[in-house]
Amino acid sequence: MELIKGLSGCKLSLIDIENTHVVSKSTSDIQYVDRLERQCSKQKNYRRLVTNQENIFVPHVICESKTKDMFYFHMEYYLAHNSLTFLETSNILDIDKFIERIIQIIDINIQSSSYKKIKKIVLLKKINGIKEFLERKGTIDTYVDFFEKAIKDVQALEDGIEIPVGVCHGDLTLSNILIQDGNFILIDFLDSFIETPLMDIVKIRQDTAHLWSIDVIEKKLTRQN
Repeated sequence: MELIKGLSGCKLSLIDIENTHVVSKSTSDIQYVDRLERQCSKQKNYRRLVTNQENIFVPHVICESKTKDMFYFHMEYYLAHNSLTFLETSNILDIDKFIERIIQIIDINIQSSSYKKIKKIVLLKKINGIKEFLERKGTIDTYVDFFEKAIKDVQALEDGIEIPVGVCHGDLTLSNILIQDGNFILIDFLDSFIETPLMDIVKIRQDTAHLWSIDVIEKKLTRQN
């Protein structure tokens, strides 16, 4: 049973193997094969990182397979609530605990990283890459002022910005946090152009400031209706 097709184009399916539910994530997009393999590896490494954490879990990768034009991996299935449903139906104490868990995850990532100097050209290349992508899509007009400010701000920085580098989820949004009996289940890891905990702070802020996950769900519901 296909569960969802993510924004990356990967296919997520629920399958049965020896009477056990298993989640399968796959791509047949040649341009994305290597990325999904890196994301699978990231998920395995992060699971080892949080092994001793009582309330943070990452699905175990059961198996994986790669060809030149396909990659898939199977992982354990958790019967859990999505975090948006959890937040809608929870009291203030449970919401406070939810926030504490997010801070705990970011703290783990920072403590597992080391500070390194990143040249600002790395940031400028990333900004320009996003800008070129939107130009190809024909949607750049909406963001012209944003890109001008972002480029100006980065250029004003000293070269060699010191930030924590090493460990992050990569896409720590509310839609990638499941809740099971008060525990966090982290899913859908994403490789990043810089593996920094700052990426997780930005991603969760994306939800709290701009309602990213809610917007994505509403668009999916609109398309289905």
